[in-house]
Amino acid sequence: MSIIRLGIHIEDPSSVAVVFDSIQVWRSIDGVNGTYVQMTADEEERPYVDGTTNGPWALNGRTLQVTFDNSETVTSFQFTGTDPIDLATVIATINDVLADVASEVLDEDGDGTGRLKISSPTGGTSASVDISSNSTASLLGLDGTKVNGKAGRPLIGVTTEEYSFFDYDGAEEYWYKTRYYNSRTGAASEYSDPMRGLPEEVLPSSAFRECFVYLADATGAPLVGRRVILVPTGQALVENENDETYAILTSVDRITLTTNDAGFASTELVIGQRFKIFVEGTTFHREVTIPMGNTGLNLMTAAAAADDPFTIVTTPPTLIRMT
Repeated sequence: MSIIRLGIHIEDPSSVAVVFDSIQVWRSIDGVNGTYVQMTADEEERPYVDGTTNGPWALNGRTLQVTFDNSETVTSFQFTGTDPIDLATVIATINDVLADVASEVLDEDGDGTGRLKISSPTGGTSASVDISSNSTASLLGLDGTKVNGKAGRPLIGVTTEEYSFFDYDGAEEYWYKTRYYNSRTGAASEYSDPMRGLPEEVLPSSAFRECFVYLADATGAPLVGRRVILVPTGQALVENENDETYAILTSVDRITLTTNDAGFASTELVIGQRFKIFVEGTTFHREVTIPMGNTGLNLMTAAAAADDPFTIVTTPPTLIRMT
C-alpha cells in the first residue's frame, strides 16, 4: 500500500468556520461509486473486529491468525486446554502474545456480551486488523475483511484555505469524499465531489512511528486548536522496499500539528530523525530524536527527558589582575 495525500481546499474558511469546526474524510476502495467508509473521528481510533458468536468455544488445538498494521508477519494465537474454552481464557491467551489486542465486546450500556473483540495495538489510518479466514475465525465469528483505524478530523482554521489529509494505508485507485462537520451539534455539510489523492511518501511504513501529544492548561481543560511545530534538525538514512537509500535531511520546513477538542494531535514521523519541538504560545522548545518502537510515542514524554537546545551556556568570569 501507499501513503496517499489528499489536498482539501476551503474557498471561504472564515464563513465555514462559523458553522463547522472540522473536516470528515470518507474513502471508497471499490471505485468512485463504491461504498464510502469514514476515516476520521473526534480523535485517533484503533481499528477492531467484533466477534458475532458467544463463548465458550471448542478451540483446543486451533490457531487464530491476524495481521496487524500491514505487517509482513502474521501473528498466530494458539489455543490449548479443555473444551469448551471460555472468553476470559481466550482473551488471556491472545494478550499473552500481544498485549491489549483482545477484549470483550460491550453493548451500548457497557455490559459484556460474551463475544471476542480483536483490536490493533495502534491507531490512525496506518493501523489495521486483517484476520485470516479459517475455521477458527469462523468459530469465533470474526470477519476476515481488513479494517483500518481512524485519524482525528482536521480542524478548520478561520484563515486556512489549504489542508492535507494522509491515508497511510491507501492506494492511487482509491476514491475520497469530504464534508464539513460540527463536533458539538453533529451538523454536517453536503459531501464534496469524489476525488483521488496523490502518493506522498516513498518510504515503507516500518520507517515511521506514530507520534502524538495531549495538551491541557493548569485547570485541566484541554488546549484546543493549539499548534505544535516540529522542525527537522538531524539526518536519518532510510532504505525503501527497493533497497534505495533515502536521506532525511535537515530543513526549515515545518510540520504543524493542531490539537483537537480533547487537546490531542498526532502524526507519523521518521524513526531516527531529530526534531526541534515548539508549542505555540509557550516558551517550550526541545530537541528529540524519534526512537525505535512499535507503539505510539508521546512527544511530551520524550521531550521531558531531552535537553533544552536553547539553554544559555556561561563561562567562568575572567580573573582581574590586581596591581
